[in-house]
Amino acid sequence: MSADRNGRIGAGEVRPLQLPRELEALVTLLREVHTDASAWRRQRLDDELALLSRLHLAYRLARWVPRTLPLPTGWGWEDRQGRLAGVVLIRPLRPGGTVQLIDHLAVRPPARQQGIGRRLLAAALGALRRQGALVATLEVEPGNVMAQRLYIAAGFRVVDEAIDLVHPAAGEQSRSSRAEGSTEFTVRGYRRADFAPLQRLTDAAIPWIPGTTTTFNGSVVARGLQAARTATIRRLVDLIRAQERRSYVVTGVAGDLLAFAEITQAIRTPAALLGLAPRYHRLRLIGAPDLPATAATALLSVALANSGPRSGRPRPTLTTVSARHPTLVRALEQVGFIPREKRHRLVLDLAAQQPEIVTPGSLRPAASRR
Repeated sequence: MSADRNGRIGAGEVRPLQLPRELEALVTLLREVHTDASAWRRQRLDDELALLSRLHLAYRLARWVPRTLPLPTGWGWEDRQGRLAGVVLIRPLRPGGTVQLIDHLAVRPPARQQGIGRRLLAAALGALRRQGALVATLEVEPGNVMAQRLYIAAGFRVVDEAIDLVHPAAGEQSRSSRAEGSTEFTVRGYRRADFAPLQRLTDAAIPWIPGTTTTFNGSVVARGLQAARTATIRRLVDLIRAQERRSYVVTGVAGDLLAFAEITQAIRTPAALLGLAPRYHRLRLIGAPDLPATAATALLSVALANSGPRSGRPRPTLTTVSARHPTLVRALEQVGFIPREKRHRLVLDLAAQQPEIVTPGSLRPAASRR
């Protein structure tokens, strides 16, 4: 299968992925595409693919209660022999599906340079627009120039640089609820009343994504039996999250919310028993643009101290923060986090951007190996 000099697409077609039936083929393709990734990237990918391959039960639950679980969906490129030669995966980042993450866009090496990646991306973006999504976002490695050209041609713009940092093991930290030597800041557990201030903090910390918080399932929540199923599954998800997550905030003297930290543990939980837990804890960290360094350090110290090793099974803690917040980066390094990888963050305004028109002879970038 080859492309001619005018850039016409090789033989095949774009079709929706049949998940979970095609999970094994999907995992095999992604492993083949990422064979030349860095050791750090392969380690993260191995965890991600191991989780993907075990999501059969989650997809079955999602059929009973649509839009409850943020499961990947996507499209594949099927060649003339019926083989899966390329894929694009998307998943929602916010309730209601208004903000969507393009998780993977990958094409097998023999099928590259034929416009397949562009066709897959166009299919995903078209579907997101029809579903009413407002924003599409993704991350790409700085050295993957061809992938960046593909995304820029589709209307994406670079808005930030994401930094991965890892803590080797969550060791014992100071359990003080105040910054050392200061009475300005207080660290405490997250409360339900913190929800609205946290949403405002999130919108301020991520200015390129509009405030699109909606109620669960918006106005499409079904009635009767469907509503009862939805409520049951939500209670189960909330129970699992309560076991896995430890959430904290740091406030100023006036009680204003300055930063939020949440560590998802997944050690002795239903997710871990089902093999759905990664080999690392995940730290979610949000801070105000002008967050004082002492407040950030105090929050991290308490979060790590209360989420440390249990039952002699320490795990590393992974987090991703924005390069726009150097205070958070320095605070993470101060408590033992080590920078591992940087990626460009790109965003597309789906409401404003018109679908790309593919014409012969137009830009023919390779598919990404994100």
